[in-house]
Amino acid sequence: MKIVRDSAVRQEPAQPQAVSPEENRFSIRPRQIALFFLWMLAFTLLARGTSGALLPEVQLSTPAPNTITQSLTATGTIQWAAGSLFYLPEGLLVEAVFVSEGEAVQEGDKIAALRREDVEQKLRSLQAELAQKQTEYARLTKPVAADSYDLEKAQQALQAAYQAAENSAAAWAEKEANAGSERDALQRELNERQEKAAQYAREIAEKQAQRELLQQEESPDEEIISRIEAELTQLTAEETQNREALAEAEARLNEADAALESVQSQREEAARTAAQAAEQAEQARNDARHAYEKSVEAASETAAANAASATVLAEQIREMESSVETLKKLDEQEGVFCAPQTGTVESLQLMQGQTSGQVGGSISDPERGYQIRFALEAEDAVQDTAGVTVTVMQGAKSESVKINSSVSQQDGGVVLSAALTGSDWQVGKAELTIRLSETEYDCCLPVSALHSDNGGDFVYSVEERNTILGLQNIVRKVYVEVVERNNELAALRNYTTGAPVVAATTKSLQEGARVRTAG
Repeated sequence: MKIVRDSAVRQEPAQPQAVSPEENRFSIRPRQIALFFLWMLAFTLLARGTSGALLPEVQLSTPAPNTITQSLTATGTIQWAAGSLFYLPEGLLVEAVFVSEGEAVQEGDKIAALRREDVEQKLRSLQAELAQKQTEYARLTKPVAADSYDLEKAQQALQAAYQAAENSAAAWAEKEANAGSERDALQRELNERQEKAAQYAREIAEKQAQRELLQQEESPDEEIISRIEAELTQLTAEETQNREALAEAEARLNEADAALESVQSQREEAARTAAQAAEQAEQARNDARHAYEKSVEAASETAAANAASATVLAEQIREMESSVETLKKLDEQEGVFCAPQTGTVESLQLMQGQTSGQVGGSISDPERGYQIRFALEAEDAVQDTAGVTVTVMQGAKSESVKINSSVSQQDGGVVLSAALTGSDWQVGKAELTIRLSETEYDCCLPVSALHSDNGGDFVYSVEERNTILGLQNIVRKVYVEVVERNNELAALRNYTTGAPVVAATTKSLQEGARVRTAG
């Protein structure tokens, strides 16, 4: 039997082959990759959680408008409002006192008895002194005016000098005009005489020429020659008269020229004299005016001094008049002083056997109610109390009132008081808050957000930034200008970022630190 062998190649089972380490690096299975990333995620979350837990925890505050109030706290005493003082004349012997401090009195009740002889003597003395002061007051209130007599006389003298100068100038101008007119008339007369002399000379020369011509003829006409000679004789006589008149006119013209020059010279001299007189009068007027102005200033100063003295004296007179009226009333009541109003005697400064002082004591006024009095040390002293409000607290009751009295102390402190309303206050201690000021600002933060270093005041603002660990809160240091602060708030002027700032933190901070916010 023929055996046929299978020609196919029989495959043996595959044997494991060795793999190199480099080939093994790139042969990681997907499951292993997923496990790796899961481990990385868990590590990242653990690291982030651990890091966040270690970060400082902060509380943030956003700048906002607010009102900053400045105030002080103090302890005061509530007491009855100050009573009304009663006054009586000083130096009167007190013979008896009818009341004591704390005693209720009605208006008109007897307070004390004063020796009547003292009252009468004091009244007479005070009335005499009052009369003197009233006389002095009348003198001081009399108008004080400067004496203008000398100035008026000097002004009149100046006006007279001006008028005299004008009159003199006018008179001499008229004299000069008359002398000039007279001289001009003489000049015209002289001119006429000179013209006549020339005319006579021409006519005589013509007649002589005619006569010579006639005489040279062979048979001259004697009748004509005789007539010509007669005419020459007439002309010569007239010419002689005219020559004499001409000489006289020249003499009178010379006299008129001399007179005119004299008048002009005298006019100039009169003008100088009048000008000097006017100048002297004007200087005298100016001196008088200066003296008058000085007297006006002196009168004004005197009037001012008198007015000031009169004001003081008027007050003294009013006080003395009041004292006189009191003394008159005491005299009418035989020296018994009575209560001026109804109330309780708070203080009494009258003692039997001693002389009275100006203030006899004080009587409380039920209508005045209560007041709070308190003292502040020098470092807290409020000097300007205008508009200062005080909140008074006693038990469950409180009231806000305005300060109405301020008394400075030698140590720099101040004692203040304010009137209270209502009748349910108790005399004794009370707590109070003095509100010094209230100012509104646009940008305020808790005072805990403020820090300081050599660079000044600053805050820590918080900004969100993306980091390798994700979105983180980063601290940034921002310097600011503090306008005002109190125990709770601070007002800033130049904080413009608007970012929230750290108001509180569990750990110290620095620039660039990462933080976590509370809540």
